[in-house]
Amino acid sequence: MIGKIINRIKLFFLRLKGKLTAKRIGIKEYKNYSNSFILLDRFDKDSVIIDVGCAEDADFSQTIINEYNLKCIAVDPTKKHSSALMELEKKYNGLFQYNQLAVGPKNEIVKFHESKDNQSGSLLKNHVNVQKDSIEEYEVECVTLSGLFDRLGVSSGVSLLKLDIEGAEYELIKSVGNETLQKIDQIFIEFHHHAVPDYDISDTRNMVEKIENAGFRSFTFDNHNYLFYKD
Repeated sequence: MIGKIINRIKLFFLRLKGKLTAKRIGIKEYKNYSNSFILLDRFDKDSVIIDVGCAEDADFSQTIINEYNLKCIAVDPTKKHSSALMELEKKYNGLFQYNQLAVGPKNEIVKFHESKDNQSGSLLKNHVNVQKDSIEEYEVECVTLSGLFDRLGVSSGVSLLKLDIEGAEYELIKSVGNETLQKIDQIFIEFHHHAVPDYDISDTRNMVEKIENAGFRSFTFDNHNYLFYKD
């Protein structure tokens, strides 16, 4: 009980400090019913936005489209999300592009574990939802980050990349080279050390350090959701 109280106090002060820093840097936060997104508003009409792990409501993409009128390329392997995402393609008439793919450390066919009880499944068998929910397993195509950029025809540069891939971000980040990272201006990542027992906060810190060493600065309100950006 005492430990939980101490953690809440730490998070309160972390967020308070974060708000002051965000205001100074110009970071914007967008909140909805379940998620919070942070980014720097430095887009132009040609900005490329990629939303990996968009889920069925693609709330990150919809926020970008509605706030900035920019095209978003959404990526998600989950079969049960496909009909809703195809409806969003119709709704946004060219501003939303859906790709049914997974993103990981290798170009290969992999097994995906779709939760029947929660929005999020995972490529990882030991994700908390996969362990406790009713699961449907099926094969999906998985591409590397550089492979994804090549396929989408955006190899020259990505303005903002969002990654919410339910624990698969760790092996992805370990595998990605600096050449690929240099093509990205901003990266927003939700880390899942809380949802996958193979990882803890130290693994998240190691991933943060790797991206920082590639020339990015990092910002977080909560040690889970990070924005990486270049000066």
